[in-house]
Amino acid sequence: MYLPTVLRPLSTSSLLVLALSLISVVDAQGGPPGGGPPGGGGPPGGGGPPGGGSGGGPPGGGSGGGGPPGSSVVGGGSPGGSSGGGSTGGGIRSHSCPKPHLLTPKADPIVVTNPTCPQDDGNLFTTPDGAHWTLQCCAHGEGGTKIGADSVEADFEACSAKCASTPGCKSFVFSAVAQSKGHALGNCQIFDAGGFSTKECGDDTHDYAFISPAPAQESPEFLTIACSTECPFANGQQYTASKGEVFHMDCEKRHGTKVLYMDDQDTFKDCMDACSAMTACHSVDYHTNTPAPSPLTPGACPPDDGGERVVDGITYKVRCKKAITTGKFSTKPSMTEESCVKACSADITCQGANFNTDNKNCELHTKWVDQPLFTGDTTYWIAYLAKSQR
Repeated sequence: MYLPTVLRPLSTSSLLVLALSLISVVDAQGGPPGGGPPGGGGPPGGGGPPGGGSGGGPPGGGSGGGGPPGSSVVGGGSPGGSSGGGSTGGGIRSHSCPKPHLLTPKADPIVVTNPTCPQDDGNLFTTPDGAHWTLQCCAHGEGGTKIGADSVEADFEACSAKCASTPGCKSFVFSAVAQSKGHALGNCQIFDAGGFSTKECGDDTHDYAFISPAPAQESPEFLTIACSTECPFANGQQYTASKGEVFHMDCEKRHGTKVLYMDDQDTFKDCMDACSAMTACHSVDYHTNTPAPSPLTPGACPPDDGGERVVDGITYKVRCKKAITTGKFSTKPSMTEESCVKACSADITCQGANFNTDNKNCELHTKWVDQPLFTGDTTYWIAYLAKSQR
């Protein structure tokens, strides 16, 4: 509002004192938002040039009205604050309090990255150590003993970091606005206890925060089966194979070691059992879509020659370029190495098998022998001897 024009005329020195007094009040308390009051024009004088004072402050400053001829007065414009408000509050908020004030904790608070009052009143934020804190705008703390002396921090974030890094600190109060008496702007107090507070600040000076539990999150439901050898349930579990070898099972992984032997097994469990029966085998890769191993070329020996192989629960000793030549036997033509040994396992009277890699003939023998006896040319033969008599 303009100064009334009916006031008693003031001397030049009085006008200057008035202007300085207005500026002093502005610096101490902050002027109203949006612009300071216009400077008062001097009373009419004679003969002087028009006077025009400008009282522009920082953003939102007001302008003083020019005095009439004969005198000029400097108007005292008040500095404006952020968004047309007053002075900023330590970097956390514009100066307004939540309405209504929270009387109970929020039922479903959210976690925010840059807590701002009043919109984040009652919400959670985190400090660099991963702790969660509840923000209460325009509030005082609830109980607790102050830890150490007050300090002046650059902003709310710095005050929260101070509390988070101080052993035993559970809450803090930050002065977002300089009080006319008491705490300075940025004053930070930390306490050894805290919780939801119903103590509303008498003005918009303080913001309060206390350490809080992390918000609950829905846990995804998943089904697992103990002692399974079928993926995906077998992942991370252990299996003790038929020969006592203990395997740690991982699904959807391959270890890339050198291949010792390729076999066709019905299940992952059968594959591990087969490995357990081979002294040199210590791990397996099992793939349900892997094609069957290529047939052996005439005269070639399988990788497990000299070792053992488990086929359908029967353990065989594998001996390349040797043959079983004792006892009765039956011949099955046009077989593969794998189908030949499977045929022996399926026949309770079979004690061993010979497979010819050249003509693909398979011999199933009914007499058990510990070692193959051979005569003549066995270049293309492979003997599979049951490890124990069936």
